[in-house]
Amino acid sequence: MKRQIRRSVFETNSSAVHSLIVTKNNDYFSENEVRDNFKFLWGKPVKWSYEDMTFPIEFQVLTSLYDKARYVLALMCRQIGDNVYEEVNTVIRSYVPDFSGFEFETLDLPNGLVEENLIDFLQKEDITITEFLTNKRYVVIVDGDHDDCDYNRLKKSGLFNKEMVEREYIGEDF
Repeated sequence: MKRQIRRSVFETNSSAVHSLIVTKNNDYFSENEVRDNFKFLWGKPVKWSYEDMTFPIEFQVLTSLYDKARYVLALMCRQIGDNVYEEVNTVIRSYVPDFSGFEFETLDLPNGLVEENLIDFLQKEDITITEFLTNKRYVVIVDGDHDDCDYNRLKKSGLFNKEMVEREYIGEDF
């Protein structure tokens, strides 16, 4: 039985809240954007450390294919199988044909460092992994679970164009 401590937040062991924001920017990454942002090493696997595969409570906005791939592959370490790993590889190879894969320092990640319901949520909303990774409209926000978290302060400040947000999934919505 799951016990709910706080309302409208995703419960993690790390006191972090992960939100999926769907923006009105229905645009896809170009090959140049992926190559520039992916930290691609020609002919060598991308090596990700433990720190690369965890998402602690420090405020982060995951917008690039690179960051969203890290997030999805961190989920793979927790609950999903080789089919998602292959799908992520296929997506990246569609932008970078000579991409040679990933190497991970560890696949043993603790609970609570990624939003473990994301894959189920995407399936329920009929959003494929490929669509999530390649479409700029899908953004993951990692933040603390306190009332005055960075994301909320950013929205209140006026620096954040709330008109660009089509949907926001936080906590119970996930």
